[in-house]
Amino acid sequence: ASSFFVFEDLQDQENKNFQALITNRKNYLKSLRYLGDNWISGKSVQPNEKALTIGNEILDYLMQWNSSEFLYQVGSAMSIVMGPIPSGGLTIEISIQPDKRLYINILNNAKIDLELDNQGYFSDVVSTEESYKYKIAEFLSETGIWGNNSGWRNIIQVC
Repeated sequence: ASSFFVFEDLQDQENKNFQALITNRKNYLKSLRYLGDNWISGKSVQPNEKALTIGNEILDYLMQWNSSEFLYQVGSAMSIVMGPIPSGGLTIEISIQPDKRLYINILNNAKIDLELDNQGYFSDVVSTEESYKYKIAEFLSETGIWGNNSGWRNIIQVC
């Protein structure tokens, strides 16, 4: 019985850590409002309010996936790396396993590009505001999304 409580304590700590990560990333997004243009050498444009809003929506959506059942199934915590795009927008990298990542590029014109990385093999998916959450859900929920019978292939045709 004592190991059950230890497991619950670990799950509770993982949930708190993930909530702290999401809070940290949301604060980072707020700071990007003050980045200004030309933030790197050469021409660059800060992410606009639309790109930052979509970024916040994605973080809120990822928070919904932070359940103990999901963490148990994937066996590791989710990693979220974010940054501005020089041409204007925001990029988000989601990783559950070191060799499987989803890159989300939110451009200032609200175009959302998704790129899948499976052990160095990349696959591009153009998304919209209406379909990107569905595609993120597929990435998070399917364990076999990288195979030839991938659910991604079906989603790409449907969306």
